[in-house]
Amino acid sequence: MVCQVTALSNRLPGVCGNGAAGGRKCTMEAKHLGPEHRPHAGPASAPRDSPRQVLLVTGYLWGGGAEWHLLNLAWNLRKIGVQVDVAYVLAGAAGAETSWRKYGFEPVRLRGPGTLWRLRARGYDLVHAHLFKGEMAGTVLSRVLAVPLVLTRHSLDWANLPAWQRKTLQAVVQRRAGGIIAISDAVAEVTRTALAGRPVPVRVIRHGVDPELLKDKMRGTDLRAELGLQGRKLLGTVARLSPDKGLTYLLQAYHQAQPALADWHIVIAGDGPQRATLAEHAAQLGIADRLHLLGWRDDAMDVVKALDVFALPSIREGFGLALLEAMTAGTAAVASDLPSIRETAGDAVLYVPPADKVKLAQALRQLADQPQLREDLAARSRRQAQRFSAEQMARQTVDFYATTLRGGAGVHPPRRQDSSVPAGLERRAEDRY
Repeated sequence: MVCQVTALSNRLPGVCGNGAAGGRKCTMEAKHLGPEHRPHAGPASAPRDSPRQVLLVTGYLWGGGAEWHLLNLAWNLRKIGVQVDVAYVLAGAAGAETSWRKYGFEPVRLRGPGTLWRLRARGYDLVHAHLFKGEMAGTVLSRVLAVPLVLTRHSLDWANLPAWQRKTLQAVVQRRAGGIIAISDAVAEVTRTALAGRPVPVRVIRHGVDPELLKDKMRGTDLRAELGLQGRKLLGTVARLSPDKGLTYLLQAYHQAQPALADWHIVIAGDGPQRATLAEHAAQLGIADRLHLLGWRDDAMDVVKALDVFALPSIREGFGLALLEAMTAGTAAVASDLPSIRETAGDAVLYVPPADKVKLAQALRQLADQPQLREDLAARSRRQAQRFSAEQMARQTVDFYATTLRGGAGVHPPRRQDSSVPAGLERRAEDRY
């Protein structure tokens, strides 16, 4: 095991390489912040046998649903009395550290051995790692700090990982991990398959929404005024622009649903490798003047609230956090009929088969023609979203920490789910696992 971790440290950029020693004070006390960004203690603290000092490690500090989940988790762990520091391999977006600092966190960039030894002086009880690069770094850190390692698995991408990464995760990370958190039953099923018989406890802990943090995604933006679309209906989504999000099917379905959607425009907030492809595809369909690619937005909830219909046409989803936030906002939604999405949305959205532009077009026409259906779905969405509390997520996580430290975390296996992906839509998944 020592040889494995040493070899890993030599291959992991920014963690144990020969770069200059870095590191800074891991924690910025919340008292330096305005009251709107101070974590408020909950009515009860964490269990007595739970860890008091946890290091969260991530491959990317900012950029997507997994990173936003990490902030929700860190914020709510602090609320219930757990001291949390955050370390990362890559920022993922400009200004990523600033986004964390306003919530009272001072993220540590993993630059070299000097950083590791500074972290060792903090006296952590446990390391909790997220995403592939975070899991690699977390493995090294848990060894150096001599503390247990917990992982969170965010996606269904195990089958699409390069073979060397699957072997690395099996041979190194999973031999070190004391427990794994899966964000849905579907992800748990894939995770257990990946363990290949290794008896690592896996527990499902679903994402939660924190109203305080969602408020920080609002700027009071009048999206219709910004886009010059007063009086028009808006169909849209918030997503990373990648093939697995199924956005080309959304454009095709919108085109096929005409003329029922003649007064509707498509709004997509987010960025990613498919941005140019989507713009080109819209031009080919003759709907370029109806598509508004907004890029990354710090007012994503204002965008969601402005939509008449939120769409999640994903080919594959581990959970569907953007959908949950749209449900919290009370926006009617249409989504791919995937096991993980049904876990999140229940009966609160209109379902269509993934990668089926014909069925999606039919659903869009139905939603456009039936305002009452949109209102009913919006009401159901608000009720369903109330089931997903970020504080509950944090308390379940602390309970799993405590059980992991005691040496066992038995859970009931979920029912088997179909996590297959249509042919031709596989993608490089090493940074999103």
